[in-house]
Parts: sequence; structure tokens; C-alpha cells
Amino acid sequence: MKLLTITVPCYNSAAYMNKCIDKMLEVDHNDIEIIIVNDGSKDETLLIAKKYEEQYPDVVRVIDKENGGHGSGVNAGIANATGVYFRVCDSDDYLEPESLKKLLAVMKKAVEENNEPDVIFTNYVYDHAYDNTYRTNSLSRIMPKDRIFTWDEMKAWKVDEYTLMHSINYKTSIIRESKMVLPEHCFYVDEIYCYTPLFYCKKLYYMEIPLYWYFIGRPDQSVTLENMKKRYKMQLTVVENMFGAYTYEQLKTKPKKLRKYMIHTLRIMTTVATAYVYFDKGKQRRRDYREFKKRIKASNPSLYKRIFHFGYTIISCNLPFFIARPAYAIGYRITAKTLKVG
Repeated sequence: MKLLTITVPCYNSAAYMNKCIDKMLEVDHNDIEIIIVNDGSKDETLLIAKKYEEQYPDVVRVIDKENGGHGSGVNAGIANATGVYFRVCDSDDYLEPESLKKLLAVMKKAVEENNEPDVIFTNYVYDHAYDNTYRTNSLSRIMPKDRIFTWDEMKAWKVDEYTLMHSINYKTSIIRESKMVLPEHCFYVDEIYCYTPLFYCKKLYYMEIPLYWYFIGRPDQSVTLENMKKRYKMQLTVVENMFGAYTYEQLKTKPKKLRKYMIHTLRIMTTVATAYVYFDKGKQRRRDYREFKKRIKASNPSLYKRIFHFGYTIISCNLPFFIARPAYAIGYRITAKTLKVG
């Protein structure tokens, strides 16, 4: 039995995927399963993946499919995973081997004791490879570490704090229970991944280890300003998908701090989607945004009210265009300077 399935979605990844895979192979091969999903690449990605599969047949599996985008690759990994736990590692990033060994040790102990957490949170590192600087994103202020805990023990999240896919190691059964299917041909679907399965998580665990190294700075990354301007409809699609996952009445059945965190996440992502719309001019962008809000309000009115008419989102998502556009531009410049993107 494999403890952890790691899915690596690849599209034209030949130039950098070796580092990602080689780092994973430094741990005990009995513990991991690596699923490389070739998403219709036009370079030598599939050839490289097949070589790993031939050399490590008990560890590496290759799925070759037509291009469907990052979410499609994750969906394929989930459908074919055999590990107790599941996580994603993008092909231009990597998992730090010593931290991965520590994670696997915790998973192994939990399985042996028949007391597995539903999700294990870990830290990730912004790797600014072009200037050799790093910044670690830690959850130590919010969560107790190195033990199972519940949502009631979690501290309040600040307005700018939330988890990324890089921090999350779900039980595979939890993801499948959530029936999450990520949209195809769409960027930013990791936000759905971080939101939807949490609804089913009761037992939590946090390890303060720098597991995921997130390479940042490539000009074709989805977080650059030019790409965000072009892909605003994708961000709206993602947020609409998140609204469609649960009603407010369903969220009310969950522990208070889980409900508050999911609403907190939805507010942040709605604000981000609004910013994507307002990063550029155009009447069509504003029409698309108005239609997006109408659809959400009609399909999920109680949750709509708590997102658009409560807290900071009552301002951030309802500003007139002539105010919103410069405000979001300033906000992006500050964020981009901190994270060194764009």
C-alpha cells in the first residue's frame, strides 16, 4: 500500500520536470506513487515521463491524455490514485526530500495506528530562483503542530491569510467524497481544490516543515499581471464553481471555525476575481462581472449576501470602476513587489 500519491501535471515541461521527479525519488519508493500526467505536450515531456516509468515501474505511472489544462491533470491523478493520501506538485516546482520523508513518517504512523488525519497541512516556500531569495509561508500562528486537532482549536485567520494547494495533503478518500471535479482549460483551479474537500475534513494535522518549493518568476506563469488581465473570465469561473459547491445552509451544519474559514476563503477569492476584472478597461469586462454576480445571487442567495454584503467585500466588490481600477492596480503592485511576480 502506498502512503502518498503525488500527481505531477505536465504540459511542455521537458526543460524542468527532471528536478521535480528526481527530488521525489530520493525517498523510500515503497511509500510513494508518482503519477505524471502528460497533458497533450508538444515537446519531449511524454518521452521523459516514459523513461521514468520504465526505470521505476513500482513508483511512477504515466497518464497520456489530450490537453485539458491543469485541472484536467489533477482530475486524472485523483481518478487513478492508490495512495492513502494525495497531493499535487507542479512540474516546475519540487518537494524538499527531507521534509517529504518527515511527512511520510507521520502518514505511516497514522495508518499503523488507524488514526489518519483527514488533511495534513505543511509549509511552502516561495523560491525566487532568479535572485536566489526565499520566503516561507508558515501556518504556525494559526494551527497547533505535530498532533491531530479539530477546527475548534484553530486560531482566527487574518484578512490576508489562506491556504494554497502547496500546503495541502488530503486523504484521497476525502477528495473523492467531496466529488470535486476541476474545470478543464481553466487556470486558477487550485482555489477550488483548497476549498471544496475541506467541507469533509474533521481531523486536522499541521507540520511546520518547508515541504513545497514554489518556483516563481517565469514570464508565462498564471500570476503575472498580463496573464491575469487576459484570464479574468477563468477567475470568475473558478469563484462561481466555489459558490456552487455549498449553500450557506450547508456550511451552517459544520463547525463554526470551518464555516468561518470557508466564507473567509470565498471572500478573498471573490475579491481576487473582482481585481482580475478591473485590472484592465473594457465595457465587456464589466458586463461579464455583472452577469457573474447575477448568476451567483440567483443560485445561492444566502451565501451571496454573506460574501458581497458583509465585511471588507461590501466595499472591495462593489466599488465604482473609476475607483476600483486604480485601487486594485496599487494593491497588485504592492503584492507583486513582495512576492516578486509580474
